[in-house]
Amino acid sequence: MKRLLMLLLSILLIVGVSGMAGATPETLDEGGYVAPLGWGTVAEHSSIDLDHSSYYIWGLNDLDPNAGITSIDIVFHGVYNWNVENNWLNVYIFNNPENLGWYREGSDNQSPTVPDWSAENLVGTWSDEDGSATRNDVVFTVTDSTLLSYIQGEGDFGIGIDPDCHFYGEKITVQAPVPEPATMFLLGTGLIGTAAIGRRKIYKSKR
Repeated sequence: MKRLLMLLLSILLIVGVSGMAGATPETLDEGGYVAPLGWGTVAEHSSIDLDHSSYYIWGLNDLDPNAGITSIDIVFHGVYNWNVENNWLNVYIFNNPENLGWYREGSDNQSPTVPDWSAENLVGTWSDEDGSATRNDVVFTVTDSTLLSYIQGEGDFGIGIDPDCHFYGEKITVQAPVPEPATMFLLGTGLIGTAAIGRRKIYKSKR
């Protein structure tokens, strides 16, 4: 009985750890992604051309550490598989990449374990389950507090992209909460109006 209990606990632990490894991204029709209200594009790579035998890194500056961001979206717009078969695409986030910008880091011969990204850095895995060349918007949403700490640490962060097939598409964007110009304008005019009212009250009191 004790052995059975230990076995069950071990299975639950393994399932729990694997469940924390990454979330399933959302698959939408091409052009279906709409950023949440108050969000905007904070980074953009203008095309998707991911060779199956390579892995890539996108080095970016950290976002405002005072923004209190609780979620971001990494969106593959219009992504499709060149071949009609079931393939996967892994996305990771890590701290302090060696370089900024987009670059091909190396070759892994389609291996899911090379390089060693470390499981805790996995944002999610997208699988082209229908095995077709249909274009989709694929959304990797980051809500894990550890991964979010990498992007708000007043330094740099890297997005690792590891495909096992050749994927093409329109672009990749990072979407996050940002102050809207209209909001900033209204805030500014509101402050100006408050200041004007304050001056009028002071002037009246002097009279």
